[in-house]
Amino acid sequence: MRTISWSGYKWDVRPAGTDQGPGPNDWSDSRRNVRVQGSDLLLSIVTGATGNWNSSEVANQRHLGYGTYRWVVATDLSTLDANEVLGMFAYGGADPSNNEIDIEASHWGSLSNPTGWATVWQNADAGLSKQRDFSYSDHPPYLNQFTWSPGRIDYLITDAIGATLLAWTLTTGVPTPSTEVPMINYWRSHGVAPAGVRTVRISSFAWVPLGQSLPPITARAIGRRSNDRGDGGRRPLSDHCSRHPAVA
Repeated sequence: MRTISWSGYKWDVRPAGTDQGPGPNDWSDSRRNVRVQGSDLLLSIVTGATGNWNSSEVANQRHLGYGTYRWVVATDLSTLDANEVLGMFAYGGADPSNNEIDIEASHWGSLSNPTGWATVWQNADAGLSKQRDFSYSDHPPYLNQFTWSPGRIDYLITDAIGATLLAWTLTTGVPTPSTEVPMINYWRSHGVAPAGVRTVRISSFAWVPLGQSLPPITARAIGRRSNDRGDGGRRPLSDHCSRHPAVA
């Protein structure tokens, strides 16, 4: 399995696979799909050797448990096409919840839907979850974070000008730590092919245990690098970050 070093952690890159979930999608661990550029992680949806569009995913090698998880995204997520999905989440506990705590950027197939979704799963097979939607502004970079503590999850999504896009606290159906790890994936809803190459730039991932705080993030700190839109057991990996409720 290919591994990368990024943002102070080792990450496993999802190996190649055909017609697998979520999506379904084809996946690739090529450097065209997953690469580190400076301090940034770039995930791309590109065509492979067979001409199929390949999606990308990385999984942190460390189980972290309770604490604050933060992903900073430099790409303008207000410009998502109808079927792009960027998932930032914890996953990997036992059924029925798999300790899945999600932040996802997607229209889920319809541009009339919001661009942002925060979801905590209680029973994925039964479709039971708690969810809030929100909309990403056109002011990247975005701070995407949740703080997971006993019986409580606090979500916070903000943009470069300090606007709060989502502040949501959940106190029911909160999972307890097991074997979950932080993950990021970038794929196509319903496997619908894009019009061309798509790329997202994630500036950083950070985690601190409960009782500690992460520093604020500003556009000045990481730069306005947002023009990457089209630059030329546990449940198997095929199932995670894909069980969003039907949206119209």
